[in-house]
Amino acid sequence: MPKIKKGQFIVINKKHVSEVEKTAWGCHLVRNLREAYDAFMDMAAQMTGKEVSLNEYYVCNQDEPYAQKVIDVILAGEAEKESAAK
Repeated sequence: MPKIKKGQFIVINKKHVSEVEKTAWGCHLVRNLREAYDAFMDMAAQMTGKEVSLNEYYVCNQDEPYAQKVIDVILAGEAEKESAAK
C-alpha cells in the first residue's frame, strides 16, 4: 500500500506573495524569491540533464474537514497505479 510522503513539496500561496509584494521592502523580497526560483530550476535541470517539469498540483489543507477523504482517494489511486505496473 502506498504511503504519504511528507515534506516532499514546498507550497507558496500566490495570494501571500502578492500581499508581500505590495509593501516597500516586500517587492525586493519577491524579486529575490523569483530570481532564486529561476536559478534553482536552472540548476536542477543542469544537474539532472533534463528540464524540470512544471507540474500543477491540487493542494488540500490538512485541517479541512474533508482532508482524510482526499488522502484516501489519493492513496487508492496510487495503489491502482502500483497494481497496474506489476
